[in-house]
Amino acid sequence: MTNFLQRFYIATALMVLSVTSSAVPTNMLIVYHIGNDDKLYQDFENALTDKLNTSVGSPTIFVEHLDLQRFSSVDYEKSVRALVMEKYANIELDIVIFNSVAAAKVFDFEHPLLANAHKFILERRDVSPFLASEYTFNLRLHPDYTKLIDVASRSTNSEHVYLLTPDDRQDSQLERIKQQLSSDAQKVSFIPLINTAQAINALSGLDQRSPLILMSNYSLSDGEILNPMQVARRISRIVNQPVFVAYDSLIFENVVGGHVVSSSLTADFLAEQIKRLLSGYSVDTQIDNVYSDVFNYRALNLQRLSADRLPHAHLILNKPASIFDLFLQELMYIVFVLLILSGLVVFMLYSNRLLRLKQDQLANSQISLQRIHKRMDVATNATQIGIWEFDLETSKLYWDQAMHSHHGMEAERFNQKLSSWLDILNVQDKVQLEALVNECIQTGKSWKLRYSVVVGNTTKYLVCNVAGVKDKNDNVIRLVGTVLNVTDSELHQQRLQEQRIKAEQATKAKSEFLANMSHEIRTPMNGVIGAADLLASTPLSEMQAQYANMIKSSAGGLLHILNDILDLSKIESGKLDIDPAPFELKTLVQQIMSSFTLEIARKKLKFKLHHSSYIPDVVNSDALRIKQVLFNLIGNAIKFTNEGMITLSIEFVPITGDANAGSLQFTVTDTGIGIPKSHQQRIFKSFEQVASNKDYIAKGTGLGLSISKKLAQLMGGDLSLKSEVDEGSAFTLLVPVTVAPKDSLNKLDSNVAIIPNLKAKRILVVDDNDINQTIVGQMLIDCGAHVQYAKDGSKAVSMFKDEHPDLILMDLLMPVMDGIESTKAIRAYEAEKQLPRTKIIALTAHALKGYEESCKAAGMDDYLTKPVNRNELYKACME
Repeated sequence: MTNFLQRFYIATALMVLSVTSSAVPTNMLIVYHIGNDDKLYQDFENALTDKLNTSVGSPTIFVEHLDLQRFSSVDYEKSVRALVMEKYANIELDIVIFNSVAAAKVFDFEHPLLANAHKFILERRDVSPFLASEYTFNLRLHPDYTKLIDVASRSTNSEHVYLLTPDDRQDSQLERIKQQLSSDAQKVSFIPLINTAQAINALSGLDQRSPLILMSNYSLSDGEILNPMQVARRISRIVNQPVFVAYDSLIFENVVGGHVVSSSLTADFLAEQIKRLLSGYSVDTQIDNVYSDVFNYRALNLQRLSADRLPHAHLILNKPASIFDLFLQELMYIVFVLLILSGLVVFMLYSNRLLRLKQDQLANSQISLQRIHKRMDVATNATQIGIWEFDLETSKLYWDQAMHSHHGMEAERFNQKLSSWLDILNVQDKVQLEALVNECIQTGKSWKLRYSVVVGNTTKYLVCNVAGVKDKNDNVIRLVGTVLNVTDSELHQQRLQEQRIKAEQATKAKSEFLANMSHEIRTPMNGVIGAADLLASTPLSEMQAQYANMIKSSAGGLLHILNDILDLSKIESGKLDIDPAPFELKTLVQQIMSSFTLEIARKKLKFKLHHSSYIPDVVNSDALRIKQVLFNLIGNAIKFTNEGMITLSIEFVPITGDANAGSLQFTVTDTGIGIPKSHQQRIFKSFEQVASNKDYIAKGTGLGLSISKKLAQLMGGDLSLKSEVDEGSAFTLLVPVTVAPKDSLNKLDSNVAIIPNLKAKRILVVDDNDINQTIVGQMLIDCGAHVQYAKDGSKAVSMFKDEHPDLILMDLLMPVMDGIESTKAIRAYEAEKQLPRTKIIALTAHALKGYEESCKAAGMDDYLTKPVNRNELYKACME
């Protein structure tokens, strides 16, 4: 029972250690000086392997038996060393254990095979060159013969002990033993073992009760070398004396035992030291607690030795168990088996419970999957999404119900082949779908295709998406895709496209109408304004001058309305460009204020200018558009103010961190009739007019403020309003600008009349309208020019070839040949004859964007619109 319990507890402990220990991969070499047939250290090796497997983590253990006792020679040691070094040359050894100094001396510790390995020597000698190595652990494994002799003497109650020594030669170990036993020399006799026959002969005459102690001896018998185990077996069988030994591995058959070196204790201690070393701790270098008192039950009975004389803490091997012990052992075995069976039952019950839980989970998952499938069916039906799959292994095509509905193909007609899908498509879609399917099969690349099918009398528009599914070898095994019915969206897009085309056609018609209206109105307007201007320059009576001014004023108002309509059209079509350039702010403000001097005086109003402490001299922006907005704001302020003051305030607001960038803030404030809050948002809409009271009748087109706000926004700014009825209004124009250097200044046009000297200059005026010819020609004649006229482009080209005029004023729309074609003909003639370039100025009633670019592309140098401003005409002629 005791042995069973010990084995049971040891097995349990080893199981726990095997679970809790951390695995450290280790290569270990054990080197014995004895031969492989000598089992002296077999128990030690087995015990060490078991301990290391549980504490270090299953190291790889190599074993070498050198058999130095049998073949000891220098040549043999060299051969052994070379063979071992070659055998383990490619193995990185972590630990090398030598059972003796003799085994260690064979090797070179500086060799790379051993240099980095931790070395353990189980035998300790007084003189050993290996003790100086800090990595060497020396364990005292030599038997304690003093204690062994004492145990043998007490166990046999004999005062005389015989010690069987290796031979009669001088041996340092034997001499040390003799010195240790010097006090008991009278009761110890040394018998040298030369060969087995000699030893038996020497022992035959000794006292049969005196114990015989065997050292670990090799011996000769009939020319055969016997190892220590063979010697112990033969001696114990022949002699009658009780035989004691120093190692537990030699206790068998008739050997009594004694105070022995324990293989198990030695292995325990060595395994612990290896574990400490691998964990980074130091090792104990001298240990003596590897001994145990072990006896053989059979030999004790054979020699009739009483257990009472044995040491107190002893272990008896091979003792038969009592009936009670056997019964208890069997009972423990039965209990152990029952525990195992109980564990199996519990495991099976637990496994069965887990299986039921898994089955329940599977059932719930199937229910959830069915619900998901139902929801997917509802979702796909609601969203008109069809799902399809093409299996490359079976070459079968799978469609859901939505796919059949999209393509108008009943399930009965569907043969699950890709061709059944391709055959219902038109040629172009069929080729594209087939090519994309093949591409996805080859590369796994996803794609998207838009195609159409005819179902009955209806054309359906569909969008197909596909992706390839690959196996573990990255090969496409099937295609999975969706088809979405986008017919409604496609038809909606077609309707939008039709509406867009109609809108573009309407816009084009509107632009053409405006262009024609501009041309048709500006042509007679040129005559009216030009004639009035020429009339005003002649000697007139006061009433005649008044009539001439009335004509100019009325024509100017009509021209202003026309320009507003054209500007609005350009803004709405996105054809009005902002042209920023450096200009002098002071000059711009002076021109604006001087333009309203007479009107301010006529209404007896005050006009005040106010500006902040810092205003940049030159800024970069579109001066023309700023001037246009401010003209409208100040003109409105004068129009709606009967008494009081008009104020123009200017402030520069710099951007934080950049002194050269900011915004100009123009505020036009009046003390007029004001605007109700409910109407302040409407006032910026096109064609909207707001009157604050019933006594005021709104005048104008209602385009000025709408155009002004749009211009402000095109410049990156804005136009805002604050107003109270009967108190006045304040319009604020905010325009982003950058400060520009003075040397980049762009001079603004002056309102002062310019009278150029055009004497001796030959000018050809080309226009099919006699009035326009007369007006423009007279303006030029007044400056001394020699003027000739042509009524169409063909005549102009002919006159150019004959007369070679210095300047040509060219109308665009004329009979026979228009101005564009005639200009190209003139430029071609100049190039052919290598003549100097003659300046050609377009003079047209077309004011919309695009005409100026066309004129310059044809070869014209400048562009003027009708009605012609005298100063602009003179300036163009002088440049």
